[in-house]
Amino acid sequence: MDLELKDKVAIVGGGSKGLGRACADVLAEEGAKIAVCSRSKADLERAAQAIRNTTGAEVLSLAGDLDELTQTVFCGDTWEMDLAMPYALGAKVHLLDRAAPFETYCYERQAVAAYADRGKTSADLSGLLDWL
Repeated sequence: MDLELKDKVAIVGGGSKGLGRACADVLAEEGAKIAVCSRSKADLERAAQAIRNTTGAEVLSLAGDLDELTQTVFCGDTWEMDLAMPYALGAKVHLLDRAAPFETYCYERQAVAAYADRGKTSADLSGLLDWL
C-alpha cells in the first residue's frame, strides 16, 4: 500500500510498545521519517533501532515523561494545536517550520521566539537535538 508518506515527518507518542510502536512501524515502512517518544529510554532505543533495521527509515528517539512537563519537549508545526497548551503547562516547545504552500506564520515564530527560554524553531527534526 502506498500512503504517499515518503519523506514526511511523523511524531509518535508511546512509540516503544503496543499501538504506538505498531504505528511507528507502518509509518516507517511507508517511507516517513519518524520521531518516537516514550518514558523508557532503553525500550525506546531498542524499538528505534529495530525500526531502523527493519525499514531503513530515519528514526529519532526522544525519552520523556509527561508527568514531568518541565523536563519534556513538545514538538509540533502549529502553535495553537500542538504547542500553546504544553507551553502554558510549563513544558519546552519546539516549532517545526512548515513548507509551502502552508508556510509557518510569522506570529507562530514570534510566539516561540518570545519564550526563548523554553521555545525554539527549526526547519527539521535535527533542531530537536539542541534540547538534548
